[in-house]
Amino acid sequence: MFAGAALKGARLMDEARPGWFNHIDTAMLDINDRGRCVLGQLFGNFYDGCRQLKIDWVKAIAYGFIPVLPGPSINRAWKKEIARRRSAAFVAT
Repeated sequence: MFAGAALKGARLMDEARPGWFNHIDTAMLDINDRGRCVLGQLFGNFYDGCRQLKIDWVKAIAYGFIPVLPGPSINRAWKKEIARRRSAAFVAT
């Protein structure tokens, strides 16, 4: 469940903001925190990120920007997507 949502969100970010994964501090990443989540780190806060991406709450949940259930699983899923993209970018250079 979390992996699929994070994958969808990462794909959206790939299109909307290429290289986004290089601007995320995974040590402080916390999807439950509106300033330390993916959108918070990229756009200043979660709400500005939703506005710029033109997504509502329902889509934010589907893209893994809001956890359906609290806990570390969604953070792990996002960290995996970020690591996957960083690794692919490194291999491509």
